Amino acid sequence: MALVAAACGNSGDSESSIDIFCEEARAFQQFQQTIELVLFDPAETQQFFVGSMERISRLAEIAPPTVRGDVETVRLGFEALDKSMAEAGYNVLLVPESALDNSGTEAAAGRIDDFLGSACRGDGDPIAGFGDDPFAPSVLSLDEIEDLQSAVDEDGDDLEQLVAVQLEEEFGLTGNEASCIVSGLDISLITSLAGGDPITAEATDRFVAVLETCGVDMNRLGGR
Repeated sequence: MALVAAACGNSGDSESSIDIFCEEARAFQQFQQTIELVLFDPAETQQFFVGSMERISRLAEIAPPTVRGDVETVRLGFEALDKSMAEAGYNVLLVPESALDNSGTEAAAGRIDDFLGSACRGDGDPIAGFGDDPFAPSVLSLDEIEDLQSAVDEDGDDLEQLVAVQLEEEFGLTGNEASCIVSGLDISLITSLAGGDPITAEATDRFVAVLETCGVDMNRLGGR
């Protein structure tokens, strides 16, 4: 039973669309760090915003469906800020404080960061957040991820939902049953059980208890 985390890249020689998005999104983040060097020079600040608008507009064009709306939200935020900066001659000291408030795009930016953390990884990299976990599975290929992408709810935890989807498909569980099992067990334990690794009595008891709580008969899993 494979466990999944979104991955950048595929087995071909040419870059996939998500490879390109990952690369350009990382470059955009690095470019944003230069604001500290130019912020109090109006001419250089203007050039910074020109570069920012070019880059974020490009990202909005090539963003995967999972984060396309969030990238567009961030783009609109930059557009509004650029307008306010232009009206102040790109002198940050003259820009109204309200124009510098990024609370409207903060949530969208956070979801983009989460996506980059889980999707933009090379083959063999550990799942984001499980780097020290010996049971953490390697990422799947882009093609394998795309097969499951339509089943993922963008607003939830991608990793847990992808695991739940595969449990549902592999063992004929309902969506509620699969989600219940994933919620009751950590990813390491599910991976161990799936991979045939030695399981402690404590882990076995926990697994049985979760199945009982979720209303899943052990025989439904054992026959597959």
